[in-house]
Amino acid sequence: MNDYIFNARIARPVLAVEVNQSSKVETLTASQRAMQDEMLRAAAAGDTSMVARLIGECPAIMAGRDARDLSALHLAAANGHPDTIRKLLELGMDLQESDNAGPDNREPLHYAAENGQTQTVSALLEMGAETDARDSMGISPLDLACENGHLAIVKRLLQERIDIVDCDVFGVHSINFAARNQAPEMIEALLAANANPNVVSDNDWTPIHQAALRGHDQTIRALVAGGADPNGKKVKAACVLGKSTIRRLSPISLAITGDHFNAVFALIESGADLTTPTRFKKTIRERLKKTIRGIINNAQRGQSLVSRIKSDSPAVAGFSGIRAVLHNAGTEDVQAIADKTAIREVRSLDLIDGQQFRNYFGKFHHEHPLFKRAMTPLCYSVLTERCDIIGALMKSKQYQHAEIDHLRELAESYSLFQSMAAIDYYSCFLPPEKLQVLSGRTIRSTIVKNRGNTELSTSISQLPLPPLLLEYIKVQCQIPIIRQIAARR
Repeated sequence: MNDYIFNARIARPVLAVEVNQSSKVETLTASQRAMQDEMLRAAAAGDTSMVARLIGECPAIMAGRDARDLSALHLAAANGHPDTIRKLLELGMDLQESDNAGPDNREPLHYAAENGQTQTVSALLEMGAETDARDSMGISPLDLACENGHLAIVKRLLQERIDIVDCDVFGVHSINFAARNQAPEMIEALLAANANPNVVSDNDWTPIHQAALRGHDQTIRALVAGGADPNGKKVKAACVLGKSTIRRLSPISLAITGDHFNAVFALIESGADLTTPTRFKKTIRERLKKTIRGIINNAQRGQSLVSRIKSDSPAVAGFSGIRAVLHNAGTEDVQAIADKTAIREVRSLDLIDGQQFRNYFGKFHHEHPLFKRAMTPLCYSVLTERCDIIGALMKSKQYQHAEIDHLRELAESYSLFQSMAAIDYYSCFLPPEKLQVLSGRTIRSTIVKNRGNTELSTSISQLPLPPLLLEYIKVQCQIPIIRQIAARR
């Protein structure tokens, strides 16, 4: 068999059928160790009769573990074999014994929840599994089900009235894990169980930050409907020990830098603040940290660190910080390594390709003065020529016409032709109140003062007015000559 079970949080592989290299039972003979390995394989495969026969022949092998320190109960739970679990319990294993905990103190329920084994989760709960069990990192079965998008398991666990106020050792709650998925129903289920939509995790992000980072627009809408602040500011920070301040990194900036149009649109609809300047270079750095963490963590899945990272990015092995991780996998702090990695190092090591880097900075170098200061989301979108997002932002009613003119001049000065075309195109979609300013202070006032001037009226009728402005004049303005001009178009 080649079944693998992956632990997403600690990012280490668990080979369900890997033979045992070291047993906690040191008195077994060679033949008994072979029987023990065969019993573990049978438990992983759900071969209940084989498990019962082998344990009947040698009860001592029931305490055996595989090379990753997983017992027969863990393997049966991870692979979804409730009948095998029942037989193991009948033969004398106990779900509640501390000696039965797996790596990082995880229990069988953790593995069943993480791997989407809904029936096995229900069976374990009926057998008396501890619903609020937490591993050495404070992660619960509910956290794992949320992180991996298993809605049915989340709903089943919530039926047990789990305390969802608790968090792991990093301050991450179940709703923070859930927000990493496009999972509006899961969010709604957690909110119905009194989860806090504005709770902050260890990296100072709320659930809406997590959703914006990954572009999950439906999750964003579900969070906002449940009371989440679309700006990620109305946070509950008490859960993070030692935190006196919260970094104000806006969800809209994460969505824009990731080019997640649907998420941007969802945040705009939710009333996110689009005019407050944001340090987008800091936002980009946060995204790049995620890239580094992902590469390092992925390197710990099934291959040696060196071979996996070299295959992902050959130049990575030359970077001293990540090289330290290669040689000290068990002791190095991945978070610290990622935090110390500068943008220029990420670029030079090809951790992201050139196109991704251009998406972040457009035609500019990352040390360009424009990116050293804060800017509005619209300004950043213009500089990086994100035309669809420019349109969505300009339609939001939050920008003044003077700022649009300034950005048009900025785009022209740097020859950002796509942005110039987008600004010109979407200018006609300025909301009616802005159009009233344009029409009321120019056309209408002029005609009122010169009603008898036929030449002036003719000149006005030839103006290249935007279609939406003409429609507004036609519907809203009561001055006959203006209505006639609009009608002639």
